[in-house]
Amino acid sequence: MPIYSFNLIWKKGETLSWITDLGWMMGPWMILGSLLLRGKVGMIEGYVNFEILSKFIEDLKVDILGLSASLVRLLKSEKSEGKPDIRTAGNTGEPIDPESWKWLYSTFKGPIINYSGGTEISVGILGNYVIKEIKPSSFNGFSPGIKADIFDENGKHVPPNVEGELVILSVWPGMTRGFWKDNERYINTYWSKWENVWVHGDLAYYDNEGYYYIVGRSDDTIKVAGKRIGPAEIEQVINSYPGIVESACIGVPSELKGEEILCLAVRKGEVDKRSLLHYVEQQIGKALSPRDILFVKELPKTRNAKIMRRLIKALITGKPLGDVSSLENQSALEEIKEAIKETKLN
Repeated sequence: MPIYSFNLIWKKGETLSWITDLGWMMGPWMILGSLLLRGKVGMIEGYVNFEILSKFIEDLKVDILGLSASLVRLLKSEKSEGKPDIRTAGNTGEPIDPESWKWLYSTFKGPIINYSGGTEISVGILGNYVIKEIKPSSFNGFSPGIKADIFDENGKHVPPNVEGELVILSVWPGMTRGFWKDNERYINTYWSKWENVWVHGDLAYYDNEGYYYIVGRSDDTIKVAGKRIGPAEIEQVINSYPGIVESACIGVPSELKGEEILCLAVRKGEVDKRSLLHYVEQQIGKALSPRDILFVKELPKTRNAKIMRRLIKALITGKPLGDVSSLENQSALEEIKEAIKETKLN
């Protein structure tokens, strides 16, 4: 696999724009960070496609552009002409597959800086040091001031290429001291699994060369007949099939296997479901092949373009949706309901 090396310095007076919601960490980070460094902020509101984004970059002379993997996949599916001129691009919010990473690298000309953290910690956990080599989709180290690790189910350090919980082992300057009027939930959410260990909720691993990878949310992990797999692993395979724009996979109850895998996919043009299922089975094996793949026009997402898998699972299992205040596209839920009726899943 090729490795990319860059020398990146944020220069005084440059324009930064991160396609994000101001309720997430990256919004305040973008505004405060760029202004503290005497830079400029580029902001855009509403629907964004390749053409709109290219014009935005050109008009505001954006130097550094931040995106999410979901938006990258949508831009990639348009197959538009042109190469927007930016100096570097960033990805955060969710894992990005190698093909989307390479497309972003070649289309936007600049290097790709992968970054992963959380609003609750006000900082990154994994990132890319620009004086070190970078593999597609990877992180080449922990963020400054963060003492992190990857633990197995017994709270032990995992060997290379073994997935586990991403954890933080010490305090850091940006950590929150609690949730507003609900410190018990704060403790239960992040500090209750192992003593004095922050469990972030991300599933991750590192390879033999010390590069780190986020697989997905650990609470999204699907367990089929004792075999664990993260949704991102299946989605990466589905997304690589011709005509598929993006997908989302969840685990649904099964009397025989405990859980089965069910996926939703957005397609561009005609895609034969049987051929797609066969392709997925060949790539990941019959034991972990999805029970079904339902085609929809859109997936439920936040304004930050994160796919809301928990809403998909709630609809399919008939459970309450819970908080939907961050949902951007209510119409996606209605379409999923219709897909469930047609396939008699519920």
